[in-house]
Amino acid sequence: MAYVRQSGVTYLDPELVHDSFVLLTGADSVTRVIDLNGTVVHEWPYAGVPPRILDPALNGGRIGDVGVQLSDSGDARGGIYANGTVAQLSWSGERVWSWGEQAPGGAARQNHDWELLPNGNRLILVTVPRVVPALGDQVVGDQGLYEVTPAGEIVWTWLAGDHLDEFGFSEAGWAALRETVARDPEDPWGYLEMNSAKSLGPNRWNDAQPDSVFRPDNILVSFRKANIIALIDKATGTRDL
Repeated sequence: MAYVRQSGVTYLDPELVHDSFVLLTGADSVTRVIDLNGTVVHEWPYAGVPPRILDPALNGGRIGDVGVQLSDSGDARGGIYANGTVAQLSWSGERVWSWGEQAPGGAARQNHDWELLPNGNRLILVTVPRVVPALGDQVVGDQGLYEVTPAGEIVWTWLAGDHLDEFGFSEAGWAALRETVARDPEDPWGYLEMNSAKSLGPNRWNDAQPDSVFRPDNILVSFRKANIIALIDKATGTRDL
C-alpha cells in the first residue's frame, strides 16, 4: 500500500506567528535551528533531551549556546535513563560545560528539562533509580531536580518520591499508582513522568506580595502521568500549590 510521508514545513500562516526560529532534535539525533520556512540555519551533531538555547542575559552575553546530550548512558532501559552527559555547546560546537561522570552513578540521566540559573548554576531535571518506600520495594525511576555548580557539585536536591504525600492523591489514586509501579517498575518514562521544571524568576505576583509562594527561586513543575502541576518551595523543598 502506498502512502505519503510529509516533510518540511507543511503549513505556515505568517499572520499568526512571530518571525522567529525553531530549535528541535530530529529523528536522526541532530539538533537544528530552522526558520519558519524550514531552512536549516545551524545544527549540532547531538540530540537534546530536549535541546535548549540559553538566554544570553544569563550566559555572559554569549549568543547561540545550546544544551544537548553529549553521550549515552548505555542503560538498556532508555528513555529517562539514557542521557550519560548533558552539555552546553557554543554556536560553533565547542564544549562550554558538561556534566555526567560527576553525577551519582556516573551518568547525568538528565531528561525533559534543564535551566541556567542567574547564580551560574544549572537546574537539571534528572532520574534517580532507587526504591521509593511508599510505592513498594521495587527500584523505580524516581525523577527530581539537582542544582549543579559550574564545577559539577550538587548543592540542592529534590526528588518526587520524597514528597508523594504532598500531592493530594486519593486512596484510589494511591492504589492505582502502586499497581502501575508493581506492573512495570522499569517504565522508561517514570512512574509520574515529570515533564518540566522552571524557576519562576522575577514576577509581578512576588512584587505585589513578597511573602507569597511566588518567590523568584521557587520552581514550577509538572507531572504528565499524575496530571499535576506544582510549585516547589526552594527553601524547604515542599510543595506550595
